[in-house]
Amino acid sequence: MLEELLRQLVSEEILTLEDLARRMSVSEPLLQQMLQDLARGGYIEAVGATCDTGCSSCDEHEVCALVQGRRIWRLTDKGFRLARGPNETPSR
Repeated sequence: MLEELLRQLVSEEILTLEDLARRMSVSEPLLQQMLQDLARGGYIEAVGATCDTGCSSCDEHEVCALVQGRRIWRLTDKGFRLARGPNETPSR
């Protein structure tokens, strides 16, 4: 199930916790635990939650979850390799 979560995260979509839980047919608390497990394993990492510019001047203001106190996750190279397979390279 964790590999399926990684495959969902490797998509280029921005997903809320609610959307991802619904897509995977799991509860939000279970999904949060799964994300923590992947983070402990080094497959994903939380994006730094600092912002020193005004929202209107930020390129990400339309999709930013920081405003609502949410955590933003991104795949590490290790997570990308597991989600995509060993022969693909990260597209960051």
